[in-house]
Amino acid sequence: MPTRQYLYLVLAVLVSLMSPAVPAAFESENQTSDVFRLSIAELLRVEVITASKSIESRWQSPGILTVYTAEEIALFGGRDMGEVLAKIPGLETFDSLHTGRHRLTIRADQPRINNNHVLMLLNGTPLNRESYTGGIWTQAMLLAIPLPIIARIEVVRGPGSVLYGTNAFSGVINIITKEVVDAADTVSVGVGNHDTRSIDLAGSAVIHDFDLVGSLSYYDSDGWPFRTVATTGSVFRDDARSENLSFMGTLRRGGFYAAGYWGEADQFTIRGSEVEPVAGRTVNEKYFLDFGYEHKLTNGWRIKTNVSHVGGRTDHHVVGTGNNPLLVIYKTNDSRFELTTLGPLSERLKLLVGGTVEWLSGTVPPPAVTVPDWSDQWWSLYGQLDFQIGDTSFIAGGQYNKTEDASGSFVPRLGVIHHFTTKTGIKVLFSRAFRSPY
Repeated sequence: MPTRQYLYLVLAVLVSLMSPAVPAAFESENQTSDVFRLSIAELLRVEVITASKSIESRWQSPGILTVYTAEEIALFGGRDMGEVLAKIPGLETFDSLHTGRHRLTIRADQPRINNNHVLMLLNGTPLNRESYTGGIWTQAMLLAIPLPIIARIEVVRGPGSVLYGTNAFSGVINIITKEVVDAADTVSVGVGNHDTRSIDLAGSAVIHDFDLVGSLSYYDSDGWPFRTVATTGSVFRDDARSENLSFMGTLRRGGFYAAGYWGEADQFTIRGSEVEPVAGRTVNEKYFLDFGYEHKLTNGWRIKTNVSHVGGRTDHHVVGTGNNPLLVIYKTNDSRFELTTLGPLSERLKLLVGGTVEWLSGTVPPPAVTVPDWSDQWWSLYGQLDFQIGDTSFIAGGQYNKTEDASGSFVPRLGVIHHFTTKTGIKVLFSRAFRSPY
């Protein structure tokens, strides 16, 4: 594939030029073991942002939350995002040769082809949500996200629709990228059996007061040999091939923030039937752009705005009548605007309010038109109050969603968090989930 290889080389050169040197990607023993030197009280005070869209200790956040750091990724390994997420408690990846690796489930929620019950964010902005059934083809999210750029992953188990809307049904995964002060200039090369090879590049730079961080990842493997016996007794054999390429970068200056991502996952799939299995192929491409600005007001208040766009294309090679090759193409283009304000009303009371507007469109072009073109719009309003009395916090919030050609829906959140000591306490949380009818 000349185009992909050309892009790969160009991005590799760009990342390499961002730094004067690219040392080997080995973390020191002190860096990888820091997380294990923390006491229980220190672990509870680890700062998170996903549960409330504001920085707070994990112990104080209104959610059941796990933080998986870059040090843990380096220590325990993982070739891709799917393997990293599989190590997080309460989260399972569900892979099938019929559709490829792309499904996630939290808290034993039933795995489904429509992968729209777990919302993935990039620095707080929806990444895997798309307008075709909410995100059915999300292979790139699990196979083609560069791991070296990740500072930590925050996973909220349970509904997150009050602040994040549709798809935050059984959980939320927030991928938080490194800033310049934390980003190392690295290169990592890997080889393995089944003719497997990979390369990861990462770099950072400060140019005219702009902080740049970027990472490139490439993985290619002939895959393990697949063998199955059809009901007719014939034997089907093929290799479970996989080839993935991705780039992710961020740009920061003061309150300005921008992020970009492009990824493509090319996987072997098995099609046909139990009578006559046939080799298939799924190519999932995603791109993401996000621009944001945060302005600090008086008395601790802040206002933040984001404009983002997520686009995708999936080439799904299946088998048509008479085993004639059939290509089904899915294209989506979804844009989003969000405005959020948060700050203290008093020493004990905090308020967060915000709203979003989203424009969704897509098409399934020839040769196989399975559904007509679509274009939709929806909006939402959300808010949350946090009131603290001594060692007890009371949380109340909700979101109202209005989708086109459907009635509105309101989802609430209530919670009580009490600290008995610096190491013990209790969280009593209630929330409802929302998924838009696409």
